[in-house]
Parts: sequence; structure tokens; C-alpha cells
Amino acid sequence: MCSGACIRFLVFYITSILWIGGCSDVNKNFVKPGIISKKKLNRTYNREVVLKDSILFYFDDAKRELAAIHIRDTDSVLWTKKIGYSNSILGNANNLFVFEFDTVASLRDDTLRTRFFMLDHENGAELFERDFTSLRKKAVDGFSSGKGLFRILWHDSCLYFSTSDGFIKSFDYQKNKINWEVKIDSYLSSDIKVNNNNLFALTNNCNLYSIHIHHGVLNWMKDIDHLSVANSLIVDKDFIYFSNQKGTVYCLDAFTAHTVWKKNYDIKTLLTFDDKLIAGSGETFNLINKSNGDILEGAGLMPGFLQYWELNGWFITRDRHSLNFYEKPHLNYKYSIKCSAYGGVIIKDDLLVYPYDYSVIIAQL
Repeated sequence: MCSGACIRFLVFYITSILWIGGCSDVNKNFVKPGIISKKKLNRTYNREVVLKDSILFYFDDAKRELAAIHIRDTDSVLWTKKIGYSNSILGNANNLFVFEFDTVASLRDDTLRTRFFMLDHENGAELFERDFTSLRKKAVDGFSSGKGLFRILWHDSCLYFSTSDGFIKSFDYQKNKINWEVKIDSYLSSDIKVNNNNLFALTNNCNLYSIHIHHGVLNWMKDIDHLSVANSLIVDKDFIYFSNQKGTVYCLDAFTAHTVWKKNYDIKTLLTFDDKLIAGSGETFNLINKSNGDILEGAGLMPGFLQYWELNGWFITRDRHSLNFYEKPHLNYKYSIKCSAYGGVIIKDDLLVYPYDYSVIIAQL
């Protein structure tokens, strides 16, 4: 028979374990947003979503299909289309719904067969298709995504992407042709950014590329000495900001690649915020002056966030359990909304779309 002291100890122990396990919720003020509609799924969706003309598009991973629903009537599915091994929705333009598809590698000829196609967003009718083939499988060995096409950017009716055999390419879907391709030294460690008709991308071999988007001319290539922090590349006006895994933050002139300033900070995260940068070590975040790299003040963001958005007077972060809302300009924490770790989020105007509890939820902010 367990004594009273034993029972009290067990209660304390179990409570402690529960508190530790839920420590991400400590000091969070969770609120329930005004839910407009809710679409129940077989399981949590893992990919991004796209909203266009009040139609929400998402991948149902369990059914392996792309689905279209109206945000105010999620019980009624407008259309679905079987996809198979889908990767992501890219974007939309001129009433066309755009996404990328790639298959498994062929063992017979050691290639990846990647298909890019577009659908009418209102009815799912296929409007265009292009098959990119002969991408060497061995070129992506050891690369976690294993995709034939990756780091894809949709900009001004052109598709910019890197390939597994070491190229950055520009594809004009209206003319159905590759405009240009530039050989690079490795696969990309950052998303592709475009600014002032120039494309910027960081590779896994510590090189930063600048390419003219219309002519495919290499403007310059710069060795950054050390691996960059994934997706830290920021292009703002005439300057480029990024950080490497040693904790150094760089500011370069976007036209000449000249180093304007560099600062040695122990950081793992670099974001842009209004006319400043946010640099974080994972636990501590600081606001950084863009012109000289000096620390201005601390930023009270909660650690461990994966994504961020700016919306009117709000700065919003996403961690594995929630969306966290901070009031600008001083980043004062206000409240959180429970959100699943995986699946696309849309924060637009006063509308919020997010995954939680095996559902796509549409809410009013």
C-alpha cells in the first residue's frame, strides 16, 4: 500500500513531467479565433496552401490529391485531382493555378522525371504541361529533399529553379522554352530571391551567385568562406543580408558584391523586420541596424519558431505548437493560437488559414 507521502510524490512527479512536456505552452495566452469554417481531413496536411478568389487549394496527403474548396463552404469540394508524388503548390497568375510535380527516380536510366503543369483554378482543367527529364539521380544523393527540381520561384510569368545536376534555369511557360541556364557549383542552400532584375542564390559550396534574370548573364559570384544558415538570404533594395554557420552576419552591395559590413554574432536565425533585421541565437533575439549591423535592442520573441509573417501592426511567428502574435513596432507579445507543426498557413488581410487537429481552419483575425 502506498503511503500519503508516496502518493504526494507521485502526483508531484507526474505533474512535473506534464509541465516539462508542455513547456512550449508556458507563458502563452491562447485565444480562440473567430472560426469561419473548418474542413476535416483524414490526417494533417503537410504542404502549403494557396488562396485565390475565395478558393482554398490544399493537398490531401492521405488521398494523394489536390482539393479546391470555398473558404466559406468547406463541406462542398469544388474539385479534386489525383496527383501522386506531389511536392508543392507554387503560386498563381492570370487565373491559372500553378504547381510542381516530380516522380520517383527511374532505376533503368538513372533519371528523375519531373513534370510541371498548370490548372484552371475554377474547375481543375489542365491548361499546360512540361516534362523536365534527364536529371541525374546521383546528383541528389545525400540531399534531403531528393527532388529533381527544387528551390523554385515564380516571378513575372517565368519559373526559376535549380536542378539536381547543378544548374539554375529560367523557364517561360507561355513560350514553353528554357530562356537560359547557368551552371553552378552545387545545389542551393537558400531560396531563390529576385530584386531589380537580378536573381540571387546561395549554394552548399559557400558561393553566392547574382544572375541577370532577363539575359541569364552571371553578374558575379562571391565566396562567403563558410556554409550559410539555411534560408537566411535577404535581399532588400540595393543590399543583400545573410548569415553563416559561424554566426557572422554580412551586408553586401547587391550590384558589386562589395562587403558593406560584417558582424560576428552567435546567431542561427536572420530575418527582416521593417527597416531593421532580427538576429537570433535560438533563445535570444536582437534588433539589428541595417546600415551598420549594430545591435539596437533586444527583441522579445519566443524561441524555436519556424516561420514568420508581417501583417499591418502584427509580427507573427510559428513554432511546432502555435502561431504567436506580437504587436509592432516593439514586438510586444499578445497571444497565441494552437496550430499543428506541419501544413501550410495563410495570413492575409484579416483572414487566417492554418492546420490544427486534422483540419484546415479558416478564421477571422
